[in-house]
Amino acid sequence: MGDKKGDILIVDDQENWREVLTDVLTKEGYTVKAVAAFEDAISEISENKFDLLISDVRFEDKFASDIQGIELLNVVKSEKNSLKVMMLTGYPESIPDGVLERYKADALILKAPKGSRFDTKGFKEKVRELLVRNE
Repeated sequence: MGDKKGDILIVDDQENWREVLTDVLTKEGYTVKAVAAFEDAISEISENKFDLLISDVRFEDKFASDIQGIELLNVVKSEKNSLKVMMLTGYPESIPDGVLERYKADALILKAPKGSRFDTKGFKEKVRELLVRNE
């Protein structure tokens, strides 16, 4: 990918979230690729080098479960353990206890906790922190 601050892959089935996150990160100087499905993410990861994967915990896929993000995390960490993975969710209660630790997620960010807005500043800080640890 590019020679910028870092190469990031975003996986989210909701187009508006892919656009928002891509916009935020591109403005910060990152090179961003965004896809909507599990298979596209696997393909991108096998064909390109990314510094960070940002994946929704739950995304719709006509062939799979609604917690495909956890499955993606498991696959990525078992094959490319050095790739940093940030999980996003709007439904933290739907994540089985201990699963993010078991599969070695590097961070969990809430999309928009009830009654509040997405914490863009906190999101950007966490991305920076993960990429600094990746150097």
